[in-house]
Amino acid sequence: MKLKGNSSMSDFLERIAECAHDVYFETKEGDRLNLKSTLSKFIFTTSLENADYFTDGKVICEDVNDYSILSDYLEKDT
Repeated sequence: MKLKGNSSMSDFLERIAECAHDVYFETKEGDRLNLKSTLSKFIFTTSLENADYFTDGKVICEDVNDYSILSDYLEKDT
């Protein structure tokens, strides 16, 4: 699922802590950042200035139930 453009990234990252399993951000190049990792969160937040980075990437949850925790920050797949 794609990230919504108007989402608060700090709130999004705080919500990830509530997820039961790992949550990844996958870039269009296929790189995956585990957003439960402190280093990956740092890389993710330093890339906030590049809007294309977020519109081209997608969020992948290991546990399907975690999508409901993050639903306020994700666009529905079409």
